[in-house]
Amino acid sequence: MSSSPPSETIDDDGDVIHHPSNDNVQQSSSDDNNINTLDNNIDNNNNTLDNNSIDNNIDNNNNNKKEIKLEDLLTEEEIEIASKVLEKLSFHSYLLTNPKLSNLILSGSLVFKRKITKEEQVEMKREQRKKIKEKVKNHDTNILNGTLMKQKKMNEVHFLKQQIRMIPNAPNSEVPSLTLEEEEVIIESIPYDESLHSHLDNNPITSPNIIIINNNNNTNDSNDNSNNSNDNNNNNNTTSDNSTTTTTSNSNSNNSSNNSNSNNNRLKKAIRCYICHEKTNQIHEFYHKMCCKCGEYNLEKRYQQVDLSNKICLVTGGRIKIGYYTALKLLRSNAEMVIVTSRFPKDTSIRYSNEPDFNIWKDKLKIYGIDFKHIPSVIKFTEHLLNILPRLDILINCAAQTIRKPTAYYEHVARFELTTSLQDLSQNERNLLPLDFNMEINHEQELIALKMLSSMNVNNNNMNMNQLTSSNDNDNKSNDDNNKSDKNDNNNKTQSSEHINNDNTNEIHLSNNTEESRLLLNNTSNNKNEIKYSSILDPINISTSSLICQIPILDEDKSYNEQSFPRDIYDVNQNQADFRSTNSWIATLQDVPVFEMLEVQTINVTAPFILTSKLKPLLIKGMSFIVNVSSMEGQFYRRSKGVTHPHLNMAKASLNMMTRTSASDYARDNIYMTSVDTGWNNDENPLTDLDNISQTYFCPLDEIDGAARILDPIYQAITGKQLYFGVFLKNYEPFRW
Repeated sequence: MSSSPPSETIDDDGDVIHHPSNDNVQQSSSDDNNINTLDNNIDNNNNTLDNNSIDNNIDNNNNNKKEIKLEDLLTEEEIEIASKVLEKLSFHSYLLTNPKLSNLILSGSLVFKRKITKEEQVEMKREQRKKIKEKVKNHDTNILNGTLMKQKKMNEVHFLKQQIRMIPNAPNSEVPSLTLEEEEVIIESIPYDESLHSHLDNNPITSPNIIIINNNNNTNDSNDNSNNSNDNNNNNNTTSDNSTTTTTSNSNSNNSSNNSNSNNNRLKKAIRCYICHEKTNQIHEFYHKMCCKCGEYNLEKRYQQVDLSNKICLVTGGRIKIGYYTALKLLRSNAEMVIVTSRFPKDTSIRYSNEPDFNIWKDKLKIYGIDFKHIPSVIKFTEHLLNILPRLDILINCAAQTIRKPTAYYEHVARFELTTSLQDLSQNERNLLPLDFNMEINHEQELIALKMLSSMNVNNNNMNMNQLTSSNDNDNKSNDDNNKSDKNDNNNKTQSSEHINNDNTNEIHLSNNTEESRLLLNNTSNNKNEIKYSSILDPINISTSSLICQIPILDEDKSYNEQSFPRDIYDVNQNQADFRSTNSWIATLQDVPVFEMLEVQTINVTAPFILTSKLKPLLIKGMSFIVNVSSMEGQFYRRSKGVTHPHLNMAKASLNMMTRTSASDYARDNIYMTSVDTGWNNDENPLTDLDNISQTYFCPLDEIDGAARILDPIYQAITGKQLYFGVFLKNYEPFRW
């Protein structure tokens, strides 16, 4: 008679358990009272033990032995081994009939004879479920942390932790602890772009529309980049897009790669894909919140490039993050000229000059200093472009303000701009900075900004703004007397500037003859504890655009809070680290200052309106494109809407309405305007606890993905695939407003 096949069950970990048939193995069981017993209990002398004898033995043992502590009887290692043995047997109870386990069964009958209560059963099951959930969580976390996007986000946190740990005399509560894994992380940008496509290195795919740039390209001018080695410039290195080698996705290679890694990347608990919103257990090896299909599509879009020869482009807000990578992509797509705006032009020039392929496109980049809060300068800038450009093919309205930062946040970069003259820069960096335009601001505002910047100097901690104008009066008097003749000699000059000879015989130009001006000029000469505003020495001070952010408006602007903005602590973009416990991202309507609302509207809406309207004579000269960089904050048709940052939502909705209203009108002149959501690529919530950082920080995209989304409608039109205008694009597709 043949035996029945073994039955199979699945344990809580998802493993298959094979059970022998009933004909071959006697299954262990328990009685109705949940008391672990055996039908025949045999002691070491082969004597049968009944329940009464067991009870008597337990009582005798309890009477003869006094109680001792657990640690005196068993070591932690012995307890751990015993618990593991019992846990394994709990999933394979059919093995309890094995003769090798007879001593274990006997001991268990003696030890665990006590009845297990229902409450204990519930607690045991709860603990078991908790362990299983923790095991599943650890398994999935290891897989998610292995994706290259998650590693990049984790590296950003580690970068901050490393710097904070080096703050002298910092309270323990302010110094996050580093895990062993974090200690092994290299504080450099992860070379994910190259490693992910290493299988294409031997046979790169090329096409007429793809420009492949070699990282190892060297020219005779390469040494110019290394000339700038002063301490000020050391803080201005930026994490750059390492994807200077452009390839196209090979579907066959990617599919084979995905199949080989399918088992390793399989999650036990399914997550929803950020793009398609379908549940999946299989995530992409690059994106930790995407399924394999959506991940491959986004990766292909991330690396796409189109030949943009003969295209003149303007990118606003191109110093850091999305604007920076957008301008880089345009330069690496062989654009004829890329004009970038920033409040901090000298810092911007250093960032671009540090790119490994800088020498290839350095003659195509121009950087102008402008602050979009200053509307007269925005209008002046458009008039200047109308005079110098033959046409404009691409306008990217990328400059935006999401969260207002106080003066302290910009202190380090504004100080660098104003204390660095053009001669302090390398020749390559100077070549990026045209001298045909600079912002002209009210002289009183200029003095207020310089006073504020001086008051925040680390060497002037005891000085406030009022004391600044009255310090060193004796020195100022002698300088004033010595400079009277110079002043009189220049009265007949048409340029309203003051020439003052200091000890170094440098000529210094200011816009007006005021006592305050001379006091500030003293800070450029002999006193080592004062800021030396070397930019005043330049024939044209292109860094006046960095002054607006130093004018104190709100209460938070009038002092330097080193708890919120620790000095010399920067994020991966070399921006000041912001550890404020609150910001306007989590503010409701009544908590948003009126000035901040006006500031956000001016930067996010008014400036793009001026550029889009005033530059139409340049855009109309050929097929051209306008991309208004927007976000989901400006969308009306959502199932739910949060109650925070209403001023930002208003600004983005207003920008969307400009696209929605005027795109069809501009399309008649072959100007194609779209609004683009750059995707969830950064977290604006306050960053207060790096040890318990919110999971929202590990968003699914980065700034390079955002730049790819901005340029995609332009690429689609130029390649003849799709011509978009008057639409809101999300994840490369038209989306509801």
